[in-house]
Amino acid sequence: MKIPDSFVEQLIAALRRHGESGDVRLMGPTPDLLELRGPPKRGRYLPDVYKRWLRAPAAERDAIVDEFGRLRFGSNVMTADAGAVTDVDIRQDAIACCGDGVFVLLCCPACRAVWLHCEPNGHSWVDLTTTPRKLERPRADKCPSCGKALRFDEGLAALLPAREDVLAAGLERYLVQR
Repeated sequence: MKIPDSFVEQLIAALRRHGESGDVRLMGPTPDLLELRGPPKRGRYLPDVYKRWLRAPAAERDAIVDEFGRLRFGSNVMTADAGAVTDVDIRQDAIACCGDGVFVLLCCPACRAVWLHCEPNGHSWVDLTTTPRKLERPRADKCPSCGKALRFDEGLAALLPAREDVLAAGLERYLVQR
């Protein structure tokens, strides 16, 4: 899906209004990613917010663009849930991965299992309380613990754990100390 330049310009303006001061570049073939040069360097995925914007009534569209710039400033994962643990809450040096992605913790809505996921390459780690084990062929559509189907209709935000989930799973060492 081609994302119009005018929409991308609106998103960049919203980021600037809410404090983003570094360079911002378009990445990807359509383009589908804004690269915020930081510091810290990170990417913001565009198709999810564009789809929301397209489905919204005209009166709500400006609010969606503003939310993109405002919510979880600095995070690669858009969520209105202030209690959700996102990439900015995770120690990005917790496990060595590709070096190009960011870590998020995901939580299965069915069994409450929590695992570490590298976005956007899809690597996942389980057994985080003992010796983390990388899943060689992770099934992004299934929980690595119970095998239940996961829904990504709302993007990663629907699978973000609350801080209480992370603490209950004994994974506080993966959280940034604030």
